[in-house]
Amino acid sequence: MMKRAVTFLFSLGLMGCATSEPAYEQETDAKPEPSQPIGYLGFKAHQEWAIQFNDCTVYDLIGAQPYQWFDRTSASVSCYTFKPNDAIEPLSVYADANFYSNKLTPINRFQELQVSESGWGTFPAVYETNGTNWLKVKEGWIHLTLADQTLVQFYPGTQNQSGKSQHDQYFEQH
Repeated sequence: MMKRAVTFLFSLGLMGCATSEPAYEQETDAKPEPSQPIGYLGFKAHQEWAIQFNDCTVYDLIGAQPYQWFDRTSASVSCYTFKPNDAIEPLSVYADANFYSNKLTPINRFQELQVSESGWGTFPAVYETNGTNWLKVKEGWIHLTLADQTLVQFYPGTQNQSGKSQHDQYFEQH
């Protein structure tokens, strides 16, 4: 009899433990919006984003390619006009950091790329990385190929804006 009572009380205790706090399962399909950038995607060799239109700093395809990589809709950069065979394909975007995840809308121009009238730009923000090739931008995950990495790379932190006023002053005086 005593054994049954102990067993009964023990099982009540277990039921109480099992039901005392509700269990919440996190949805695995829900992707949170990017919160704070961890860096940005900029030109290789840490170049400032500055196009000086009036002195034709960019006058050939080689000089224009880094700019075109960020904005494939550009018809020209500074004094160089793109020809149809210069065009770069849209950049593939993925839901996750692998080629087997869902493909999202490809990028022709990064949403967070901002270029002022003077030609000074703010690079797209990066919210997460996976290895050295996968970067999460506002649009989703992108993969940098070796060819991409000759033009652009990830930089932690924020873009250096110290040259902006000098660049804008140059634009206004020429």
